[in-house]
Order: sequence, then C-alpha cells, then structure tokens
Amino acid sequence: MCGNVRYEIKDGPLFVHACHCTDCQRLSGSAFVVLLGVAKADFEVKGNLSTVTNPTPSGAGYDASLCTNCATIIWRKYHFVDLPLIAVRGGTLDDAMLAPPAYHMFTKSKQPWFELPTGVKAFEGWLEPSEAWSPSTLQKLDEMGKHTQTSTLVAPRQVNMHIVRLMSKTFTTRRLGREGFDD
Repeated sequence: MCGNVRYEIKDGPLFVHACHCTDCQRLSGSAFVVLLGVAKADFEVKGNLSTVTNPTPSGAGYDASLCTNCATIIWRKYHFVDLPLIAVRGGTLDDAMLAPPAYHMFTKSKQPWFELPTGVKAFEGWLEPSEAWSPSTLQKLDEMGKHTQTSTLVAPRQVNMHIVRLMSKTFTTRRLGREGFDD
C-alpha cells in the first residue's frame, strides 16, 4: 500500500477470518485473503478511493473500494449482506499481525500445500455463525439488522443461503420472514 489512503477502525472488528474460496484466491493473487468484518459506522477513511464492482459465484457481487494511486483494495461491500457492514482487507492494516484469523472458511478449496493452523476453527464452506462468532458479535449484527430499513436480495436462493450462513439466525428469520432454507 502506498500510504495515500489511511483508515481507522474505531471499535475493532466484529470478526476476522481467512477465506480460501477460489474467488478470493483469484482476486487476491494469493492462497487466501484475510478479511475483518467491520461496522461501517466504526470505519473512518482518509484519502482518494475509487470503487469497482466485481462478480461473485452467487451472482450477487461486491463493491471493492481501492486506492486511486496504487489500486490496493482496502475494503469490500458484499451486495448480499443487507447490513452496514464492510470487509476490510487484513493486509492493509499497519500491523496485520494484530488481526489473526479466528477461523478459516471455504477450506474445501484451499491450496493443498497450505496447512491450517492448529486449534483454529475451519469450515469447508460458509461458516456457521454460532460456531464462529462470539455472542457479542451476534448481538451487534442483530442490532444492526433491526436498524436496516430495506431488504434487497439479488439471486434469491443462493443469496438467501449466504445470508442465513453469514448473519445471526434471529436477524435472518426476521428479515426473510421464514424459518430456514434448503442447502
């Protein structure tokens, strides 16, 4: 990162994970990407950014905010997440060692030469919120959901499944109005 963009995360991340999906591998040029889930209200940025929209396997896509000088992606806003929540790239922190992943996801597609750390939770696909996130994170996500006015879903079956896996069950069932989805 060239230093033209600086940011502050005021209240710390809600979660930190390593994603091994093939999309993250391709777009990061690495074996996985470390992402910090941060409430948008807790994120303050200075510097010039541009935004590009990239596709995802679900079809929902995401907006990537990047430095206009060096094109480093600073954060993403996933379209299927209807919360004021962003995913900050861990490698853009001044000291990335301060945010080690609490879990790894999409390990089914991880590179075979990468050994998962001992004692860290791993999920073959999307995570299970109650297994990955702390009660305080689940509560904060639920509170964020209560203050969200709209619910726009793009690719209903796939996106709904992703939201179920990404958000707390209370938020999901209230927002979508039904108790569950087929996998």
